[in-house]
Amino acid sequence: MSKVLPTPKTMKKKAQMEYVLSQYRLAHPNTDPAIEPHLVAPWAIKKGIIIPRIVTQEDVLRRDLSTHLKSEHVTDPQDRRVRKNHSIPVEVQTQDGVKRRSKWYSIFEAPAPHMHLSLALRRSMALSDCQQLDLDLRSYNDNNIHSAVVPKLDYNFNLDIEEASLPTTYPAAPPDDADES
Repeated sequence: MSKVLPTPKTMKKKAQMEYVLSQYRLAHPNTDPAIEPHLVAPWAIKKGIIIPRIVTQEDVLRRDLSTHLKSEHVTDPQDRRVRKNHSIPVEVQTQDGVKRRSKWYSIFEAPAPHMHLSLALRRSMALSDCQQLDLDLRSYNDNNIHSAVVPKLDYNFNLDIEEASLPTTYPAAPPDDADES
């Protein structure tokens, strides 16, 4: 009895991407091991390995709006450049069921609970990034084919934050009350 293999249409997104990559590697065994998505995507579509989900104009615009809101900055009254908009995830009822969307407030208009949750979520993401970075570094050091060792990184950003807040321009001459020792 032959085993029925799942098709890309029936797989979840992660499994779909793994399937596409495995098929690409099988079809290109003697190429550089680096993956270049701009080469894999058109190959997979042309071969019919995967048919991308149709994205509506509304989906595209919603993503573009979120990207814009996330990247917009303002200068506050203390002359600090800050992220203007802050989001939290919210559940919204759609025709296709409950979907996760984002709710954005401008920094100075955000209610405190919204701002606190937004900042806490971003802090949690930064911690996750540092944890993954440390795992990747240790795994590289233990397993890379070059026997290379990358030094352990310092994940305490307090000194970096202090340094970034120092002035970047200085007066041409010292102040009049400077000690002349």
